[in-house]
Amino acid sequence: MKKFLSYILFAFSIHAFASIQVNATRVIYNSTSKSASLSISNDSDDTYMVQTWLGTGDASQMPKNLPIVITPLILKLATQKDAILRFTYSGGGLT
Repeated sequence: MKKFLSYILFAFSIHAFASIQVNATRVIYNSTSKSASLSISNDSDDTYMVQTWLGTGDASQMPKNLPIVITPLILKLATQKDAILRFTYSGGGLT
């Protein structure tokens, strides 16, 4: 019975729907540039609010004095539209 239930749960978990598409898995910051960018797009028929943030990987702590700033922090992404997230070096912290 446990195997059957596992198969049923697995079958329903295969389908995932993502409306906001991120066009890269990494952002490479070149030290000779003022900033780096990342393109995102909304492929759905609905408008979404997108919140961006930077972290150190520890969800229990709020990061302080990060050397990179991301803009915009919050944006409204209309249906079938694209947006650019900008990563700007704010000085210090990179070694």
